[in-house]
Amino acid sequence: MTHQQGEADTWGAWPARGLLWEPGTGKTLATLEPLVHLIERREIRSVLVLAPKGVHRNWYEEEIPKHLPEWILERMLMFCWNSSKMKNKGQQRELARMLDGTEDCRVLFMNYDAVRTPRGIKAIKALMKDGKCALILDESTRVKTPGAKVTKRVRGLAEHADYVRILTGTLIANSPFDAYSQICCLDKDAWRHLGIRTYTAFKSYFGVYTTGYNGAQQREYQQLVDYRNLSKLKEVLGKYCTRYTKDEILDLPPKLYTKRHFELSPASRRLYEQLKAEFIVEMGDEIASAPLAITRMLRLQQITCGYLPTDEGTMIRLEQVNPRISLLEDTLDDTVGSVIIWARFIEDIDQICAAIKARGETFVRYDGGVDDDGRSEAKRLFQHTGEARYFVGNPQAGKFGLTLTRAKTIIYYSNDFDLDSRLQSEDRAHRIGQDNAVLYIDLCAVDSMDGYITDKLVKKHDIARELLGDSPKNWI
Repeated sequence: MTHQQGEADTWGAWPARGLLWEPGTGKTLATLEPLVHLIERREIRSVLVLAPKGVHRNWYEEEIPKHLPEWILERMLMFCWNSSKMKNKGQQRELARMLDGTEDCRVLFMNYDAVRTPRGIKAIKALMKDGKCALILDESTRVKTPGAKVTKRVRGLAEHADYVRILTGTLIANSPFDAYSQICCLDKDAWRHLGIRTYTAFKSYFGVYTTGYNGAQQREYQQLVDYRNLSKLKEVLGKYCTRYTKDEILDLPPKLYTKRHFELSPASRRLYEQLKAEFIVEMGDEIASAPLAITRMLRLQQITCGYLPTDEGTMIRLEQVNPRISLLEDTLDDTVGSVIIWARFIEDIDQICAAIKARGETFVRYDGGVDDDGRSEAKRLFQHTGEARYFVGNPQAGKFGLTLTRAKTIIYYSNDFDLDSRLQSEDRAHRIGQDNAVLYIDLCAVDSMDGYITDKLVKKHDIARELLGDSPKNWI
């Protein structure tokens, strides 16, 4: 019995279930297969698929047609939400036709942001009004923040759905606290047997705190220093979720990791150490607020990337020749075939694209400034036709809904602290369809924020691995 078949059998016994499978292991197929039987028996009359922007379109255009048989597709009415076009009368008529349809099943594909809009909620209520509704939350980490409007609305929808599936390979994206709201979507009373009724109680039960003092505001505060009771958290996750890793179920080639280092120029090093010293003094005096600390760390990292922002929003480049760009170009000279380059900042991406263009080589760009049509074209030119050798993007924009198995090398020009973005972006190339080992190269400035960031990512990864029961492995 395949793992997909085994999961399919649980739908009757488990109306609410979490598929915490690593990216590329077949979560979508395992979710869709049992719907065929439920639709055929009229136990489901409507399906709402919520996914990050752009990924919901993949469900509509690729996943549903690929995984469901033709005879069931003929018995379904489907509509893909496009926020920018919903004022269009034609789109409104098409939506109304789907919602009023008499076919065996109606399916609405929507991005999470649409849940915040009156028009989006109105459509969802119309879809769910007759009951027998399945709710699929793809990349459910989008509802990990309890106080967010989207999270509150999605949890309310989950209470009225007959079947719920949350899909994510990174439930614990940055801390164990990420699990609270996602599991509540499966069962609003999931934590009650531990005596936990609120998110505040959840954090108190699983967190270890020390008392700090903010001298500027003359007040004490609780600072998180560690986690506890993780065996209890693992127990709850095991009750509601299944977990598969690629090592367990796929015969994929290995991931290989290496770092390449460079020295900051003397001028950049002096500026870096000066800002670092100011930051240490502020922290020592206990007057640094969290936003200020984040800004300081951003500035330190930007110095290692060769620039600093001005108060007017422009960028001052610190060197005529950026040593990080120089290292990137040396690294590209050593690569063969298609390459993905991930970078944190827009300025990074601008500089990378300019350097590749100066080399006379082909590339596509994939970040927040590229619209849906541009992103589809970027995927086509890189993955399907191979006309673009380099795929340059931001992990936040590219971590979902992409298959980029043409690449055998992924370069992290710069990282951030988001474990979810790192793991998801890694797996754009390492998934079903990849037949070669994938090499991951991190570019790092010596004695800088680069090492601090990767250390933090590894620590988060170790905690998530422990909670999910994954085998130990070397990473980054």
